[in-house]
Amino acid sequence: MGRRQKPLVREKTLWSVKPLYVIATEGQITEKLYFTDLFGRKNIRMPVLETKRGQSSPDKVFERLQKYKTENNAQNKELWLVIDRDSWPRETLVAIQAECQRKEINFILSNPCFEFWLLLHQAQKKAPLNKQICDAELKKMMPTYSKARYDTDYFKQNVHLAVAHGNVLNTDTPIDTVPTTSVHLLVAQLLSEDDR
Repeated sequence: MGRRQKPLVREKTLWSVKPLYVIATEGQITEKLYFTDLFGRKNIRMPVLETKRGQSSPDKVFERLQKYKTENNAQNKELWLVIDRDSWPRETLVAIQAECQRKEINFILSNPCFEFWLLLHQAQKKAPLNKQICDAELKKMMPTYSKARYDTDYFKQNVHLAVAHGNVLNTDTPIDTVPTTSVHLLVAQLLSEDDR
């Protein structure tokens, strides 16, 4: 008696497409280094669009995201615009925020600057009111800190602390509130994606 053949049955595997987090930042180096070092090696699809010299105004950052959106028909994508309050006119930021909302782009603002977000990675959060104080506090926290090169391991170890600090900030009116940041909204999203 011969062997009985088993029918070939393939189990259907449902693949879920992970979201694509497209990030456009104002800064050329600091923000890109932070996001790529903290999340770039994980199973997260996250291009950080290049910022060229002289192309860092909020409207230029917005244009880069729009261009990416029209040129790339990626499924399941989330667009994130990450900018600083700096000295941009309030009207410019309000207009960009409204345009982001209209185009379904996440608007992330740090006031006074992204470096304030970096300061939230320490146990004793500081409340610097301007960019120069943020930079000075970062130098105290991390003597080798520079915008072009810094130890991202410190931030990896303390990222949950920074998100917790960010959650208690007033982000309802980030354009007018100093200091504040809404970077924690993006980072929390990336952390939850990493946990999947």
